[in-house]
Amino acid sequence: MNALEHQLDYPFADTLPEPGHKLEVAPGVFWLRMPLPFALDHINLWLLADEIDGEKGWTIIDCGIASDTIKAHWEHVFDTLLDGLPVLRVIVTHCHPDHLGLAHWLCEGGARERWHVRLWMTLGEYMLGRVMAASAYFLPSARN
Repeated sequence: MNALEHQLDYPFADTLPEPGHKLEVAPGVFWLRMPLPFALDHINLWLLADEIDGEKGWTIIDCGIASDTIKAHWEHVFDTLLDGLPVLRVIVTHCHPDHLGLAHWLCEGGARERWHVRLWMTLGEYMLGRVMAASAYFLPSARN
């Protein structure tokens, strides 16, 4: 246990959004949690109500790990939580697999290819992610 944890203030107490659901934490800012299959058992993701060139929609911040389970949670979000508005862009904060993993899939709009939006991230993080993905592909254990 962290000795300093008693100094932390949790504004939502024990309230957590279920996977594939959103919790508004500020006007137009929604918190999503998606599960992870290891000791750190979740990732926090964000939906922002947004507008680009007069078109209202959503910005997704971070993507979740590439897995069928997370894709299913995102499909639920697309089908039920976007108020009929499109995703306008996807922002990835850094190249860890739980943040970048589903970026391409999300930019294409999921299984139904609903929209085609640009990925926003720094060039350095993007290139590092590409190198990591290519390296993982070429590892002997990844080919089996």
